Amino acid sequence: RPRGVFAIEIEIPRRAQKAMSGLGLTVKLHRTIDIGIALLIGWYRIRIDGPQPERNPNAHYIYTTEELDRRIADAITGVPTSNQLAIIYSVADLLKGIDRPRICDFGGAYGGDCLRMRRYIPEAVFTVVEIPEIVESAKRVDELKEITFSSTLPSACDVFYSSGVVMNAHVPLFEAIKTLTPARVVISSVEITDAPTYWSLVVYRKTGRRCPYITFNRQEFISRFTDLGYTLKNTWYQGENTSGVFLNGQKNPDAYGFTFTRNDHSER
Repeated sequence: RPRGVFAIEIEIPRRAQKAMSGLGLTVKLHRTIDIGIALLIGWYRIRIDGPQPERNPNAHYIYTTEELDRRIADAITGVPTSNQLAIIYSVADLLKGIDRPRICDFGGAYGGDCLRMRRYIPEAVFTVVEIPEIVESAKRVDELKEITFSSTLPSACDVFYSSGVVMNAHVPLFEAIKTLTPARVVISSVEITDAPTYWSLVVYRKTGRRCPYITFNRQEFISRFTDLGYTLKNTWYQGENTSGVFLNGQKNPDAYGFTFTRNDHSER
C-alpha cells in the first residue's frame, strides 16, 4: 500500500464523493475538473482531520530575480486591486494623527505591501520581519533600501501588519503580538470557516514543498485576540482563497481581513 502524502490520492474518489454529495451536477463537474487539473500540475490541498501536519524544510519563499523584479515593479507602479486598497485604507485609518508612523510587516516577504503602502502613506517607516535568507537577499536590492529588513522584531511599532502568514505561521505571529503588544493590528488573508478549525496540507509536487495551512473558526480566531486584550474594530471579505484545490472536492475557504485595537490604548 502506498505511504506518505501522495498516498492520499488513492482515496480521492471516495473523499470527493462524500464532500460533493448534495451539490448540483454543474458544480460537481467543475470541481471534478479542478481536481484533475490540480493532480496534473501538482498543486493541491489535502484536508487533515487531526493535529498540525509536519512541514518539510523547503517551506521558504525565496523569489527568483525575475519574479522579484516583477513584484517590485507591480508594487511601485501597478494599479492596486480592491483587496490591496482595502488593506491600505485599513492601515491608514488606524494611523490618523501620527506624524511618523512605524509599521511592522510580519512575514512580509520582500516588502511588496510596504512599497505599495508608501505610495499612499509616504511618511510611514516600514520594518519587514522575515527569515534570514530573505533579509540578506533583500538588503542587496536597491528598490528596497527605504525598508528595514530584519529577522528580529523591532522594539515598537504603531501598527502590526501581516498578510497571508497566519495560516502557516500562526504560532510565531501570535507570539510576536504578545511580545510587541502593538496598539493596532491589521491581519489580512485569514482563512475563515464557520465550522470547527481544521488543518490542510498545501502540496507543490514540482518542488516537493508541503506547507500546513490552518483554517480558523471565525469566533476562535477573534477570541485569540480578545484573550490578548484586543477589540475587533473592522473586518472585510477578501474572496475565496485559491491556494490549491482540495482533493476531497470541498470548496476553498473564504479569506477575510481584520483590524484590532488594544483595549488599554487611548486614541489621540
